[in-house]
Amino acid sequence: MPFKRVDGYLFLHPTDKKESLEKELAATKRAGLPTEMLAHVPSVEAEEGKSCIKFPEQGQFHIMKYLKGLSDAVIRLGGKIYTETKAEDITKEGAKANGFEIKATCWIRTTRDGSRMYVINSGENTVSVFNSSNAASPTLLQKLELKKSGPEYIVPGLGAFKTSEPFSLALSTSEKILYIVNQHTNKDFSIGNYNYLHYLDVNNDGTLTEESDPVQIPVPNTVRPKGSAVVMKDGNNGNNGINNKFLIRSLQYSDNIKQLRNYRDISVASFN
Repeated sequence: MPFKRVDGYLFLHPTDKKESLEKELAATKRAGLPTEMLAHVPSVEAEEGKSCIKFPEQGQFHIMKYLKGLSDAVIRLGGKIYTETKAEDITKEGAKANGFEIKATCWIRTTRDGSRMYVINSGENTVSVFNSSNAASPTLLQKLELKKSGPEYIVPGLGAFKTSEPFSLALSTSEKILYIVNQHTNKDFSIGNYNYLHYLDVNNDGTLTEESDPVQIPVPNTVRPKGSAVVMKDGNNGNNGINNKFLIRSLQYSDNIKQLRNYRDISVASFN
């Protein structure tokens, strides 16, 4: 079955009410979708005389062939696929599956031309660099461990983790610097503060070099820095052209380390 565009139709279960369909239509309109209500369901005799929502120009393709290609790509790039595994309690940090807590690749950034892709690997405090010129088949160029990982700690059933784990990344506007925000994830807060902002040089081939130690983010180690954004353009001041400022949103631990609440402080890191 080749890919093609077809109209899709949403109609009600016999136990449902028309008000549900009207609410669904209103939601699609708020989302800007070109939907419309029809008085009948085309080509479905069993639903004759019932209303439906028409979704024009939907995509139709062979789902099994798509999944086969997707799974082949995952395995080719070094991934593993586990069947009979249900992911639950999914958050931005990971998920629970079959009773285990899972952490994995977190965030991705690409260069403007799409030729390089940067991926942070939270549990092991590393960043990977891929040649993504062929978007359908990226190749690994480098895997670099970030500085100041801190002591390892053990999670039963999963193994060893680094105290300092990367959570967010951003490229400078010149794409000469990659910034990475690390969180202190160890439940032992007596060992020091491992909340850091790393700044890595982007080499001509897109690989990374971390020459300097990271900057400690000025929040307690009971706080998790939670994202970053470049808010100023690069300048030319003799320091690798860096004149970027970052807003770093933070969340604070509650008594349960896995439950987070908003933390009122916003940290600003400036490289001048």
